[in-house]
Order: sequence, then C-alpha cells, then structure tokens
Amino acid sequence: MEIVRNIILNFDITIATATSIVIFILGYIAYLKNRKSLTNIVFFIYTILVAIWSLLAVLLFKSTDYNITLIIFRFLLFTAAWINFLIYAISYFYPDERLSGNKKVFYIHLFLTSLMSIISLTQLLVSKIISINPLNPEIRKFGIIIFGLTTIYFNLLALKNLVVKYLRSKNEKGKYLLIIVSFLLTSFLVITFDFIFPNFFNNSNFIPFSGFFMLPFIISLSLGIHKYELFNVKLASAAIFIIVLLLVNLFELSQYKNFVEIITRLTILALSFVLSIFLIRSVYQEIEQREKLAKLNQKLETLNRIKSEFLSFASHQVKAPMAVVKGYAELIADGIENVPEQAKDFAKKIKDSVDKLLVLIEEFMDYRRIEEGKLELNFEEVEIIGLIKEIVNNFILLAKEKNLELSFETNLEQIILKVDKLRFAQIIQNLIDNAIKYTSQGWVKVSVNKENNELLICVSDSGIGMSKELQSKLFGEFVRDPSIKKEIRGTGLGLYIVKNLVEAHQGKIWAESEGEGKGSKFYVKLPIS
Repeated sequence: MEIVRNIILNFDITIATATSIVIFILGYIAYLKNRKSLTNIVFFIYTILVAIWSLLAVLLFKSTDYNITLIIFRFLLFTAAWINFLIYAISYFYPDERLSGNKKVFYIHLFLTSLMSIISLTQLLVSKIISINPLNPEIRKFGIIIFGLTTIYFNLLALKNLVVKYLRSKNEKGKYLLIIVSFLLTSFLVITFDFIFPNFFNNSNFIPFSGFFMLPFIISLSLGIHKYELFNVKLASAAIFIIVLLLVNLFELSQYKNFVEIITRLTILALSFVLSIFLIRSVYQEIEQREKLAKLNQKLETLNRIKSEFLSFASHQVKAPMAVVKGYAELIADGIENVPEQAKDFAKKIKDSVDKLLVLIEEFMDYRRIEEGKLELNFEEVEIIGLIKEIVNNFILLAKEKNLELSFETNLEQIILKVDKLRFAQIIQNLIDNAIKYTSQGWVKVSVNKENNELLICVSDSGIGMSKELQSKLFGEFVRDPSIKKEIRGTGLGLYIVKNLVEAHQGKIWAESEGEGKGSKFYVKLPIS
C-alpha cells in the first residue's frame, strides 16, 4: 500500500520517469539498428535530450531552493533549444545515412542554436526566480522573444522539410504522412499545455508531462527508422521488463529513511540502468543476427534455385544435340560402307567423348532431381548377385586397358531384393568405375556377403587411398580429391548421388582407407526384406 500511495503522490514523477525511459529505449534501439546512419545518431541524441528535458520539467516544480530552481530552469531552456534544432535536423537528414543537401545552411543553423543555447544559460533569458510556489521566473522579454521565434522557425522549417519529402515520395507517402500528423499532434500538445495554459490560464500543472507530449512524434519516427519492424516480441518484452525494473527501483528510492539508504538505492538504480542498456543491446544483437541469417538463407535458397534451373536448362539443351552427334558418330564408325579407317577411328573417339559428356550431363540432372526432391524410383524384385556379376563383367575390358585385375567374390547363389534396377546398377557402376579410375596398378575387387538380414557389398582396390580428412566429407556435393583433380576429370557429384540413391533404398554407404597410397574400400549395406 505504501508503494501505491507513493505512486499517487508522485504521479508526475512516475509519468515523467516512465516516459523518459521509453523515449531513451526507443532512441537506443534506433541507434543499434544502424550506428553509422546520421539519421539514427541524431535521433538517439534527440531522445536523450527529450528524456532529460522531461525529467528537468518535473524537477523544476519539485525544487524548493531558488538557486537550484534557476539552474534547472536555464538547463530546461538549454535542452529545449537543442531539441528544436534536432527536430529540424531529423527532418533534414531523414531517412539518409549521411549529410547531404545544402551543408552551409545546416551549419549556419547549428551555429545559431549553439549561440541560443549559451544565451539560455545566462541572465539574458532568465535573470532570477521571483517565487517558487507558484513558479515565477523573471524573464528578459527580448531574450524570450528571440528564443520563441527561434523555436517557431525551427519547427516550421521541420514541417516544411517533411511536407516536401512527402510530396516527392512515391512509395512511402504513408510513412511521411504518419510522421507529419504525429509532429502536428506533438506540437499542438506542447503549445497548448506548455505555453497557452501557463501564460493565459495560469495553469502549470501539465508542464511536468512535457516529455509525454513528445511521444507521438518519437514513436512515429521510430517506426519509420525501423520500417515498421520495431516491435519484435522479444525486444518489446525486454523493454517492458526494463521499464518495470527501473520504476520499481525509483519507487524504492522515494522511500529512503537516511542518507546512506538513498546513496545505496541510487547506486542500485544506476547499475540497473547500465545493465538495462546491455540487456537491450544483447537482445537486439540476437535479433539482428537472426534477421541476417534469415536473409542469407533466403539468398542461398534463391541462388540454389537459380543454380538448379540453370543446370536443368543447360543439361537439356546440351543433351539433345550431343545425342545427335553420338548417333552420327556411330553411323560413321559402324553403319556406313567405304568409310576410311582413319575416319572411323575419329568417329569412335567422338562417340567416346560424347558418352563421357552425356554421363556428366546425367549426373547434373540427377543432382537437380535430388535437390528438388523429384528423384523417382521404380522398385521391383531383382536377383542381385547375377546383376552385380553382369556389371563387373562389363568393366573387365576397361580394367585390362589399365592392366588391373578385376575380380568378383561371393559365396551366395541368389539374393532377391526389391530395388530400382537402373538406379541400383548406377550405384555399383559408379563405385567400380571410381575404383578403376583411381587405381594405377594392382587390383579391384567386388565382394558380396550376407550379414544377419542385410546384404553387404564391398568394392575395394589397391589404388591411391584417401586421407581421414577427405573421408569425412567424401559424400558431399562437388567434393573431389585435391591431389589428383587435375589429372582425373569429374564433377564431384558421383558419390553424392550414390549416397542419395543408397539412402533411397533404405541402405547405408561408407568408405574406409588406411591412408593415402593404401587403397580404399567402399561399403554398401542394404536390408533384405
């Protein structure tokens, strides 16, 4: 109940403090959004000054000392001078990140504001405080007229800048309209309650709420700076938590009993404020990182889609004419009489080169199908042992050309598996082809065994082997052994496609090697249903 009583008795302090905290948080978040943007920096400075101005307006009516009241009054005018200039500056910069336009005019306005702010701290504006309750300062008429005209000038200039930007804008008229309306609303509230009421109705009760009157303009600018993405749930929750925490500390401060207690609670309040800044910063950085990752993921997805579309287009466009070239080469080599032997030899070489190119094209097309999730399999019951033996026999001639011994070993007679025959053959062909390709001398062996209720196929060789590092990433896309990729051509997609085909058959694939120069073993394990 004591806290509630304090809230009621100090309602103006409560509102002013809460408003100052909200204003500061909005400015700090805008600064974190882009620390290099001149608009964001100026807006942050503006919110700091408005927060200070709001608190000074309350302290002005709480002070009981004439000298302190005079100092507060002068600093209130000092901050007001800079607030007026910064309103103009924001309208001048927004939404640019750098100073542009007529810099000479801007610097003249900056000089005039500096001069006016210095004058506001001297007797040229407020000479003394005649009475505190009610507040009655002795104001120099000439000084206050100049100050008033300067205030009107900067605010009209700000309004003119915003209207011009609204008229020139094509896609963001709604944003500028919101800022203009909120600016006019804030101006109306400040003029009505901070000028008309005190001077014409002798009512200064609303002056402590001056900061609250600035909120519409500040919130609309915040939304504009953040492009209407300001109120992230996590960030808003952190901001609300901080406001409540600081207000609780403030209320506790109002219940001090001695000097030591007030110093202790002031220290806690200051520490809470510093920690609050770090909390907002950390939450904002986390949100910023997530947004960057989301944008990067989006870009990667776009690039991946473009890559797949390009591969699909290129593959189809190249495959058709290559098939025609292959047909003519076969016709010249085998089907036409009275063709010179040299021409037939050239035709065979053309056919072999086209076959290799068609294999590469098919790999790219398979890669695209896998990436798009469009790899279709037609399962059927197939006798596996005979199929593997047939594939091995098809590679004997290729192995002999390299003086390699190619063998097939198994103690199984027949095994029926439900597989896609063409895709299963592609798996075995790729592994044998790789083994022959990467073995310069020695042997290549294909073995088939049964383990429990699984079929284990092993393709081993006495070839170049591989390092542990290469083994860990061997089945990735576009992965090739860097030591021999210049000598042996390829896309680096073969094993990636094989891995996906094996997994599509509910199987597993892995590779083993004792190191470079010590051969390799590739294992494929498939369930026997």
